[in-house]
Amino acid sequence: MNKDKLKVYLNKTHNGNLAYEEEQYIFNYTSDAKDVVSLTMPIRSASWNSKKLHPIFQMNLPEGALKEAIVNHFSKIQTMDDMNLLALIGPYMLGRVEFEDINSSDSTLELSSILHSSKQNLFSELMDKFAIRSGVSGVQPKLLLKAQDKKTMKFEHYIVKSWEPQYS
Repeated sequence: MNKDKLKVYLNKTHNGNLAYEEEQYIFNYTSDAKDVVSLTMPIRSASWNSKKLHPIFQMNLPEGALKEAIVNHFSKIQTMDDMNLLALIGPYMLGRVEFEDINSSDSTLELSSILHSSKQNLFSELMDKFAIRSGVSGVQPKLLLKAQDKKTMKFEHYIVKSWEPQYS
């Protein structure tokens, strides 16, 4: 994995590359890019350089309990900076912006197994297994899981939120 450079996809099409070099973030559109990553970053041949991660990419970073779970899980094997967080969760984000897929394993879980579980620590188990695939922001602990048997759902995923007392 090249964690200093990520492919950026817009609506499943490779549209640019994000790099971290010499203490700055650099975004370049591909030569055949047809869609803008952000209205504030129109397509151009010059790079988009910034000392901080560009806001369009920054808003995709996990927060709160989800970020803490990902950092705790992976910090022993790699530095958990913004680029590595984007590399890890990039393929599993909601919305039109995604990042290079580095983890191709696909674990699934039936919704009924969550709804009818009697486990006291079910959410903790789900966090351990699925946190890396949960590109959904917010402070309340939540996970993004792939929907199975979705006859009445028009969405590809569903969100499982923590039911712990501190989150009503």
